[in-house]
Amino acid sequence: MVQLFLSVSKMRTFHKYHRIITVILFCISHISTNSQSIDYANNQFIHGDAGIGASDYYIICSDQSTTISFLDSNKNTTSIYNKIGAGCDTIKIDSVILYYHNINPLTLNQKRLSYVIADNKIVVYEAFLYTSNLNNYPIHFYCRLTPPPNMAGTSNINMSYNKQFYYTPTNTNYLEYGNDLLLFGISDTSFIRIYPKWQHPLLNGNNYYSLPIQEERAWYEYAFNTNSFPAFPLYYPPCLITEDSSIAQRGKFITRTGMFGNGRATSNLPWGLSTGFRFYPLAYEFLGKSYHTVPHVTRAGDSLLAIAFHDSTVISLNGIVNTINRGEVFRTLLDNPGVWQANHPFSLVQISRHQQEDSVLYSSLFAYSVHPDSALITSTWYTTEIVPDSTPGEQSYLNLISPTNGVAYVKLDGVSLSTYFVPYASDTSWSYAQIPVTSVQHKLEADSGVLAYAYQYSLGCGIGFYVGGLEMKNTITSVASPIIKTDIIIYPNPAHQTLNIDFGDTYKNATQVTVKLFTIEGKCIQNTTSKNRRNLSLYISTLANEIYFVEINIYRTRVTKKFIKN
Repeated sequence: MVQLFLSVSKMRTFHKYHRIITVILFCISHISTNSQSIDYANNQFIHGDAGIGASDYYIICSDQSTTISFLDSNKNTTSIYNKIGAGCDTIKIDSVILYYHNINPLTLNQKRLSYVIADNKIVVYEAFLYTSNLNNYPIHFYCRLTPPPNMAGTSNINMSYNKQFYYTPTNTNYLEYGNDLLLFGISDTSFIRIYPKWQHPLLNGNNYYSLPIQEERAWYEYAFNTNSFPAFPLYYPPCLITEDSSIAQRGKFITRTGMFGNGRATSNLPWGLSTGFRFYPLAYEFLGKSYHTVPHVTRAGDSLLAIAFHDSTVISLNGIVNTINRGEVFRTLLDNPGVWQANHPFSLVQISRHQQEDSVLYSSLFAYSVHPDSALITSTWYTTEIVPDSTPGEQSYLNLISPTNGVAYVKLDGVSLSTYFVPYASDTSWSYAQIPVTSVQHKLEADSGVLAYAYQYSLGCGIGFYVGGLEMKNTITSVASPIIKTDIIIYPNPAHQTLNIDFGDTYKNATQVTVKLFTIEGKCIQNTTSKNRRNLSLYISTLANEIYFVEINIYRTRVTKKFIKN
């Protein structure tokens, strides 16, 4: 497992700024509102965290070298990391950032957020490692794909689950119910309604409670309960989170949800030490009507939960039809590949059960949003260097879903995977593959696109996530997340009198390029248009000696570069 720590002694390149920098990051109002395409690759991320399992690592993947800045809730740069080359680095989060993104429960509009900015596109995963004092190896590891601001939405789901754990002092099996919800605002104020199906203390006589979550502010809550008798349906059923339709202002927010569990405090058995799971479900704007699922090869079936946002949502699973209304859940245990079709967009969550549930393999449970068929990756890096190889029983797998006519072009580390694919029985136009992989970094490529889910198991561990693409097949470019590679160069850097910009071959045929110069406070101080030119020079001799950002816009793509005036 590769661990690169944010300290001078253990990091390849580390710097501390000795002054406060307020960056222009997140010009959140610039996020495209008409782009509904899934795209996890970006150069700016906002992060909040809370509860058991709060992340203390970033796993950052890119296809080129990039400089990554980490900022606290006041947007003070706490550290800078130089990532060298393509691939994924595991970075331990600085304690200052850990403090500032730890959100207290039931406190509205907290500003306890942190920020990540990179010079180039990156995909970010949050991770948390828990090591028991009963063993000398990790027994629980969260890993979840982090959505950038352009993946925020106006509606989502609040998840929950139940699990068993064994209480040693009384030799009792307990069933634990849990719910965990973290929200943070991305653009404007989101007037949110949450519709819990249990007696939530904030209901106040309604079937919902309201939260006005401001831009770059957060809300966190959790609930859990235990008993010694299994029960169904769940004590905290999944429910909807929506905008208040009576208010014209519609902000956007990011949701992290899952199961808050406390079993690890009372059990010395590895599978009882799981504290549940947390993941970022897809916002409504990114859901689909067509999905394909693949079971995790090491389990005796996975739990699949479909949640409706519309009344009379007709869902067909392998030809069998079920109808659910808005806010209702269709739950099934599926041990074979699934073809899902519906007449309305719906949210689909896949949960890998743990050993207490299916007696197959010691592990803890995990969950992720199943992504619609349109979320096809063409190129990305991901890592299986997460669960340490020293953990007993460590196994790594990759589930892939591809259009059948494209399986010949799916490659892992340059090697064709076509022989692994099997057509779906009820939809031969799509195929799936369940592939054991080694615990190293991998490059995944697919000319026709592929959906990818990576997961690992070992004694007490269980992680799984949708693999974020660095390049997506169906992405519509938005100004916040450019999807093309650029060879733009700015020089010299630092600069004194003139900053030169070479647009490179990428822009040699462009009819017009707009270049803007911003201060660190976000004020635009120059706005220049260049037509049919490969090079441009900005005269900066009169500027104060500090950090600036130059923003290059062409068509609907934005590239931002940082430079120093000295």
